Amino acid sequence: MKKIYMAGVGGMLGEAFYKQFKGDYELKCSDIDVNEEWLSFL
Repeated sequence: MKKIYMAGVGGMLGEAFYKQFKGDYELKCSDIDVNEEWLSFL
């Protein structure tokens, strides 16, 4: 499985990318603000 690292994913665009790629890739995501609700899925 291919891996993707995404930085700055705490916004709407980051969430959209996460939902798009989570099934096909191993994702590693980070953001300076980890208070977004969907980041708990990571």
